[in-house]
Order: sequence, then structure tokens, then C-alpha cells
Amino acid sequence: MPTWIRCDHKLSWFLVFKALMIYKRNTIHCPHCHHVLYLTPKSKRMLVGFTAFIPLSFVLLYILQRSMLSITIWIVLVTLLLVFAPYFVAFTNAEEPMF
Repeated sequence: MPTWIRCDHKLSWFLVFKALMIYKRNTIHCPHCHHVLYLTPKSKRMLVGFTAFIPLSFVLLYILQRSMLSITIWIVLVTLLLVFAPYFVAFTNAEEPMF
């Protein structure tokens, strides 16, 4: 998990997950030093890829086959993707453009 740049406090999984699930709010406020961190452009692009993967894989799953096993595997993969997404993001002090 990332740490705060100013106070060296470790970010909680829930705080990062909450920021990732609300796309309009790509900032995190430190409860200790009240400093603001922004998602890096690389992290934003990765999240767009994650977001695009879920519906595209569901459509592909629907087109190819609809077995119970494949649906179960898809649900497990999407859940794992959402649970581990906060571990793959990085933050910076200043807001940077995505491209």
C-alpha cells in the first residue's frame, strides 16, 4: 500500500478503495496531516483499463458460452480485480493530466 508523502502514514485499503470506486473523486485526504494526494496518470489509465475489462469480458463470456462454471470464474476474477486494485495504484502530490 502507498504511504503519505508528508507524514509517512500508510494508506488504508478502505480509503484507497473508496477513492477508486468514486471516479469523480480521485483525491485522498490524509486524516493526520490533511494533505491531498492525487492519482498518477499511470494509475488513472490502469483504472480505465480495469473498468473497461469488466463489461467487455462479460460480453465476451455471453457470446462464447454461458456455462455456470464460466460465470463463476468471471465473478471470482472480477472480485479479485476489485479487491486487489488498491495495491496497484500510486499517488503524487500534484494533479497531472491523464495523457
